[in-house]
Amino acid sequence: RLEGKHINLGRICLEKGYVKKLNQTAKSPIINLNKITQHVKQIISKKSQPLIFDAHFTVKIPRRLKPIFIVLRCEPTELLKRLTKKGFYKKKKYENVWAEILDFCLQETLAFSASVYEINTTGKKAENVVGEIQRILRYKKKPITGICDWIKTLEDDNQLEKMLFLGEKTI
Repeated sequence: RLEGKHINLGRICLEKGYVKKLNQTAKSPIINLNKITQHVKQIISKKSQPLIFDAHFTVKIPRRLKPIFIVLRCEPTELLKRLTKKGFYKKKKYENVWAEILDFCLQETLAFSASVYEINTTGKKAENVVGEIQRILRYKKKPITGICDWIKTLEDDNQLEKMLFLGEKTI
C-alpha cells in the first residue's frame, strides 16, 4: 500500500461534472482538463500529506511542487484482454490500446515534467507494482523512461498487423 491520500481523478470528474460531453462512439466521457486541473491545484493547496493522483489522463501540476509522475504501462495484447474483461466498448478499447502503443500518456507527461518514471505492469500483480513505486519513492531513483517499445514488441510477436486493424474488426 502506498502512503498518502489516494485521489481518483476520473471519479472526481464524474462527481463534479468536469465532463465536456460523452463520446458516443467510445461510450466514455470527455474530461474538461481545465476544470480538473484547477480542482487538483485546490486539493494540493489544502493538503500537507503526500497525494497520489490516479488518472488515465495527464494533469499539469506546478513544477515548484516537485511532483513525481509514474506512468504505468501494459503490453497492448494484455491491455486488450484486460479491457475486454472489463466490458469496454470496441472504440474505447481501440483508443486505449493505440494510446499505449504510441506512448501517448508517457509523451504527454514528458512534455511538461522531467520527473517521470515508467513502470511496465505486464504480467505483474498490483502488489508488485506498488512495491516498485515504493522503491522509486524511497530511494529517489533517477527518472526512468523508454523501457516499453510496444511497436517493436508487437513486430517481434507478429501482432502489429492485428493491432493495426483492431478498430476495423469486432473485438
